[in-house]
Amino acid sequence: MNAMTYRKRPVEIQAVRFEKPYKRVQDFCPTIRLIKSGMVGTKVGFAIIETLEGQMTAEVGDWIIRGVQGEFYPCKPDIFAATYELVETPDLAPHELAEVTRFGIHEEDQKDEQ
Repeated sequence: MNAMTYRKRPVEIQAVRFEKPYKRVQDFCPTIRLIKSGMVGTKVGFAIIETLEGQMTAEVGDWIIRGVQGEFYPCKPDIFAATYELVETPDLAPHELAEVTRFGIHEEDQKDEQ
């Protein structure tokens, strides 16, 4: 039997970037455990997240995603940018909007939406 081609269904998720202030991340993902010392990869400080598949590690700069079943898991920035696009732009501060623009929402797209 030959392999068949499948397309991932479009689903909406919620996500925050794992960066300071960490309280915002903890409010979003109450099960996250911050580890302020120690090393993972080349970065000092990281977090442990309980996922459906067990414990996973998130480094500063990763995205923390809440999936369709309410589960949490980390996602590397390059994978996040290639996989997700912003559904809505809430009232963002200029530096936050610049960050969103960096990850896939471009000024041309915003003009089209107006």
